[in-house]
Amino acid sequence: MTKKRLRALEYPEDVVKDVAEIVRLSGRFKGYADGWGDSAVRRYARDAGHLLGKLNSLVRSDCTSRHDHIHQAIHHHVDDLERRIGELAEADRRAAERPFLMVMRLWSVWVWGRARRWARR
Repeated sequence: MTKKRLRALEYPEDVVKDVAEIVRLSGRFKGYADGWGDSAVRRYARDAGHLLGKLNSLVRSDCTSRHDHIHQAIHHHVDDLERRIGELAEADRRAAERPFLMVMRLWSVWVWGRARRWARR
């Protein structure tokens, strides 16, 4: 329905695709309060891709309740999700560096060990 309406309003095709994707993904957040594991958080961020910021903005504003505590709860959950996405991205970045650092450590131990043996001669 989103694509049909946006095309009827003559929006560019890239805008139509992005908005339709945001609308499709916006329903996923409803289950976050029940508790998501790390893999679900990573999947949410990966699937949203370059639209993650806009998706989170839509989720924040997509609350029709009159009660302020419900609005606050949604904002708290989105803040928590954004924090977890950042933490997991940092952990993944560190994990990707670790094999390289181990190789460099092993290489330096090997080189220094050979240099010491050569110096003793």
